[in-house]
Amino acid sequence: MKRYTTDKIFFILSITVLLFSLSLFFLKQHFSKSFEYAIVETEKRLYDVNRIGFEELKDIPGVGEKTAENIIHLRDSLKGFKSIKDLLKVKGIKEKRLKTLMKYFYVDED
Repeated sequence: MKRYTTDKIFFILSITVLLFSLSLFFLKQHFSKSFEYAIVETEKRLYDVNRIGFEELKDIPGVGEKTAENIIHLRDSLKGFKSIKDLLKVKGIKEKRLKTLMKYFYVDED
């Protein structure tokens, strides 16, 4: 009878430890993703669309090589963008894409 009680207690303790370990694992996964997201958000830089170079431009999400070329070509022909909305004049940039790009660009008013 004593052996049965000991086995039962050992089983309950094992299950408790297992559940505790699993909960710690899932909490760690949840918080590490939140922490990584916070790091990415704080590292996001704003670029002056009138000064950014081709290499930096093409590395921005939503801007590939062709779009970077189009932005630089239009910027040169306009002698600079007056407003961030001038990016709508770039071939391949519509309202939806502009909303994404606005997270990365600004136009210096000087």
